[in-house]
Order: sequence, then structure tokens, then C-alpha cells
Amino acid sequence: MKVLIHEDAIPITFNSIKHPTNELMLVIPNQSSFVVYKNIEILAEMFRNDTGRNPHFSNFTDRKSLNKYMFDVAERKGEPKFVSMGLGFEGYSFLQYKLQLYYNGTWGSTYALNAEVQATRMMWKSVYGVKNDFTFSSTKLLKRIADMMFGQIGPMLITAGLISQIPLIIFQPITDITGDTRNYMESCTLTLFPYWLATFIVDWILWLLISSIVWGVFLIFQTTAIMDNLFNTWYSFVMSGPSFILFTYCISFAFGSAESAPRQSFIILCIIMIVPVIVTLIRQELYSPFWLEYMFAVIPHINLQRLLTIILTNINILKHDFVFYWKDGHSRAYLLMQIAGIPLYSLILFTIEYLRKLLATTNAKRTFDDYQRFFEETKMKHPVTSEATVMANRVISDNDWAVRVMNVSRLFFDTTNKPIPAVNNVTLGVKNGSTFGFLGANGAGKTTLIKMITGMLPPSFGTIEVNGIDISQSIDSTILSICPQFNSHLCGEMTPYEHFLMYQYIYQIDQFEAELRTTRLINLLGLGHYADKPVRELSGGEQRKLAIALSFYGPASIILLDEPTASLDPVARRHVHDLISSYRGEKTFMLCTHLLSEAEALCDMISIMIKGCVYTCGSPQYLSQKFGTEYKIDVGLVDESNESSLKCDDFFINKLPSAVLSILRPKARIYSIPASAVDLADLFLIMEEGRENGFFSYYTCSSSSLERVFMEIVHLSENDDFVVAQGGL
Repeated sequence: MKVLIHEDAIPITFNSIKHPTNELMLVIPNQSSFVVYKNIEILAEMFRNDTGRNPHFSNFTDRKSLNKYMFDVAERKGEPKFVSMGLGFEGYSFLQYKLQLYYNGTWGSTYALNAEVQATRMMWKSVYGVKNDFTFSSTKLLKRIADMMFGQIGPMLITAGLISQIPLIIFQPITDITGDTRNYMESCTLTLFPYWLATFIVDWILWLLISSIVWGVFLIFQTTAIMDNLFNTWYSFVMSGPSFILFTYCISFAFGSAESAPRQSFIILCIIMIVPVIVTLIRQELYSPFWLEYMFAVIPHINLQRLLTIILTNINILKHDFVFYWKDGHSRAYLLMQIAGIPLYSLILFTIEYLRKLLATTNAKRTFDDYQRFFEETKMKHPVTSEATVMANRVISDNDWAVRVMNVSRLFFDTTNKPIPAVNNVTLGVKNGSTFGFLGANGAGKTTLIKMITGMLPPSFGTIEVNGIDISQSIDSTILSICPQFNSHLCGEMTPYEHFLMYQYIYQIDQFEAELRTTRLINLLGLGHYADKPVRELSGGEQRKLAIALSFYGPASIILLDEPTASLDPVARRHVHDLISSYRGEKTFMLCTHLLSEAEALCDMISIMIKGCVYTCGSPQYLSQKFGTEYKIDVGLVDESNESSLKCDDFFINKLPSAVLSILRPKARIYSIPASAVDLADLFLIMEEGRENGFFSYYTCSSSSLERVFMEIVHLSENDDFVVAQGGL
């Protein structure tokens, strides 16, 4: 940049001035030192050497008095008094004076030439007995044009460079808006104001750092337009940040993908930045009307570009201090909107947040009305069991439920705009102090139902109550705690101990109580060896244990565990089971899991969902007994003799002919028998008769495991004979 605007200095003498006279005008402030007068002597000597004449000096204390004198002379004589040149001793630094050159270029007009004249430090040599000289220089007009060109083109390039920070600003908000992490944090009492405030502070610090670095680069290359407007440009760079950051937050809601949004938004902003340029070209005027200036000023990056255009074209003697731009009507519009944009876009941001939730709820309910008949017809294709019907009737008639789901449905659409009944008229209840399990194949609707219970999704129809309060109206976020499927809500740079401390502040827990809870959870989940390590250094299983511990840390009486142990080894899984069991009866648990053994061991009640409907519900033992496809019979013989073996074989052939021998041992046998062949009660009577008659010494009868039951129900649901089969179960 310095190369582009480099100036060629052309030495000049008093003989270089057109129409030279002996008259020299001097502007000398009253407070000038003796050094100034010493240099006047040098100036007189230079004049005599160049022209061979003695100069005549006219002294003035400021430029205003000089201008008045020239005007009075011109008015009195009818023409301006011709003056070769004038010098103003109006600026001083340690090494040099900054002098202003006044020059009459043509007969009949008086004006000041825009040229900078520099008296070098050689003047000090005159004072202290060393040979002196002045150096004057003029600047070619083409080089000043380069400065002016930078003032016009530079603002657009600088603005484009600064808005390239948009990937740093927009990525995280879009990730939070489209993901589940922020919803999880809201369930932990997080409100939107501190979330956006914290995000803004981080982005503002980054903007301040980067914009100051950009400004510093121009200083390193001694860019004239920046050097002549040091504070003005730095202030413009920095103060355009807050409103631009908030503006970026507002437009982030228009994008669905955090990966593509930075590129798309940058292109859109660059295209928008061209609009004022086109308007200016069409109007063929540099400045726009004030109403149009304020319209441009509302868009933060256009605000910066237009403001820099005004500032960077004012260089050399045209430069102004910062106060001037507040007085100028055009630049004031942009300076005002840099500040006014902060509350403006803050208001827009929170309005978008409010309307977003309101519209999500409204749209979910509005679209359902058009498909209610479709939901009913779909429900009829998959009748539910009597257990599910009994549960639904009890939920509707009884209010004593920790979580009460009544006639809840949720409608989605696929890519072809085909309706999908993700949850179809579900009614169920969770008792206080119980552990309720949600089971279902992928796509069965259990995840959607869980999201609606936690408030992450609004239902298309129906109501959900937590402790008797409709969650669409109001809910205390400290009542329900969630352990999500993901671990991304954990802070990678913080240790587990620091996480507990943060949640202590979030939930405002007493120090003594917080220490007790922290110690207990760390011991129960085996986190002691990792408590002081950053989370990013922990394994996936260790991070999962911390996520589970945090869901137990707060005061919530209802805890929802979404696939809590899916990534844990058997030992860690046992620790989690022990933790849940230690709170049995004290807290209410909702457990979503694909581990059927886990549900069977922990849950008091289980619901099995199929294609958006609750197909059945009951205790693990009840479901295994009713829907099990076979019974397992384990018998022990009296001894290992052939006589005992033959007696046992004859007994099963005569009494239970459908039994199939599965495992044969010298003194024990295991048989399998279809559940449809005999009732479990009759089976016990038959087996008791055999034991009393000495056919075997002991026996055990058990129904299919819950896993076998679940697999059978899911298998039936995936076939066309599901309706017939479920009638025969």
C-alpha cells in the first residue's frame, strides 16, 4: 500500500514561484519560540540567494487574520494584492516543524495551495552554530490522486476483510439453535439473556483483537489515509463490531446448516455492500439525502464502508478531528447508528427468539388439524393391547402422576411432503418415585415423545403435565433433569470438579451440600482418578459418567435418562445401575434405553411403542409372562441312573408332549415349551405333580426374557399379520 501512494519530492526554490514578488506572508502564533524567528532569518537568506532581492515580511498570528487582510486588500483595491507565498509555523515536534505553505497561483485569485512543506531539523544546527538549510517539496498531482483512490476503494476492501470474521461469529449460534445442546442448558435453568450475553462478549473480544490488528497493519505500511485519521479509523473499525455481531446473530436463524452458513452469509453481505455504490452511481452524487444515509447506516457493514469512505478521503489539509464527524450530518448518521444498532438488533434478536418458539407451537398445532383424520385411520391399523387402554383410562381419570401425557400427537413431513405420524394419540402416566422405561425400535416415536415431555418439541395435539402443571403454560426447570444422548454440553477445558462447581452456581446449592453431592457422585461412578483432568483428555466412557453425574447433581425430582449407558463397559454400567437404585423411591426416573436387560433390571413399568403408538405397557415380569412365546423348564433328576432318565422322558412325553429338550446333562435337563400350549399356572401344577411322584427332584419354570418379548413384538409390527397376531397373544 505504501508503494502505491509513494510521493516523488521535487525540490523547488523561490525562483520556481510564478510572478515572484518581495512580499512574504508569515503566520506566527504568539507562543512561538525564538527558534521560529531564527528560521525566519534563514528563510530571508534563502530568498536573497535565490532571487537576489530582499524579502518583505508581513506577520499574522493566525490564518484567519491573514485571510481577512487579503480580503480587505482585494475589496479596497478591487483586486487581490499579489503575494508570492506565505508560511505558517503552526505545528512543532521534537525534530521538525510542520509548516503550511500559502501560495497564489494565478493573477486575480487568492487561494492556499494544498502542499506540505517541511523544515527539517537542520534549523537546530543554525541555533547551535552549524550550517543550516530548509528543504521544501511539492507533490505531484497523480500521487494525491492515488491517495484519493484509496479513500474510495479502500473502505470496501477493508469492510470485506473485516466481515470475513463472520465464520467465527455465526457458526456457534447456528450450531446451538439447530442442535439440542442449548435446549439441554435451558433445562438446567439457563435463560436466553445470559446465553447471548456470554456469546456476544466472546465474539466482541475477537472482533476487537482482529480489527485492531488490521488497523495496525495499515500503520506499519504508513498508509496516508489511515495515518491522517488514526483515531477516527480505529474507532470506526472497533465500534462497527457490536451492531455487526448482533446483526449476524439475527440472520443466523435464516440458515439451517452451520457448515454452509458462513460461506453463504459472506457472499450475501458482499452483494448487499454493492447496493450503495450502485445507488451513488445512479444518482451521480457523492452524498445521499439524510433519510437515505440513515437507511444505509442501519446495515452494520454498509455503515462501516460508508463511514470509512467519508473519513479516508479527508487527508492532508482536508483531515479533521473526531468531533468534526459528529457535527457533519452525513457522517453523524453512521456514527449514531453504530451505537443505536446495539439496542436495535438486541431487540430484534429477542423478538426472533420469542416468535420462533411461538410459531413452532402454532405451526405444530395448525398443521395437525388438517391431518387429524389421517392420524385416526393410521391408529386403527395398529390396535393397542388392553393394558395400554387400561393405562390410558387411568391417566385421564386420575391426577396423581409425576408425568402425565394425554392424547399427545406429533406430525412431521418427509422430503416429499408426506405426513408422518411420529407420535399418534399417546396417553400414559409416570408415578411418583417409579422408574418408567421407554422401549421401541428405531422410528417408533419414543425419542420424539421424550423431547415433547422435556419441552424441546411442542406437541401437535394433546397436553403434557409435570407435577400437575401443563408444560406449555409454565414449568419449573429445576423439577426435571436430563441426561442427554450426547456429551457435547460438557466443557472440554474444564475438569469434572469444575463442572460440579459450575452446576453448584447454576442450581445455587449450599457449599456444604454441594461438597457432599460431589463426593458421593464421584465415588459411586468411579470418577476419582479423573476428577482433576480436563474433559477433553477423558475417554468417551468417562465423559458419559460425568454427564450422568451432572443429571443427578441438581434438585430435580424427575430425572430423564436418554441412553445413559450405551457407551459404557459392564463395570461402569453396573455403577450407573447402582446409582439409580440408590435413589429408588426418592426420585422419579424415565429411562430410554436399547438395553433390554437394563430395562428389565431397573424399571417398574415399561411402555413399548410401535409406529408412534403405545402398543402395550406393564411391569417387565408381566410383559414377559403375557407376551413371551415360550416357557423354559429346568429340571434336576434324582440321580444319574438310566431309570431316572427314562422316568423323566416318559413324564414329558405323556404330560407335556409339545416340550422340546434343549439341553441334556447327566443329572439335569432344560426343556422349551410354546407358551400357547399351556397356561403358566397349569404348567406349575403339572410340574409339581411330577416332582411329588419322584420323576425329578426339583424344577423351575420361567417365561421368555423381556428381550425375547420385545423382539417378538417388533417382529410382528413389521409384518402385515400384526393385527391378527396381536389378537392371539
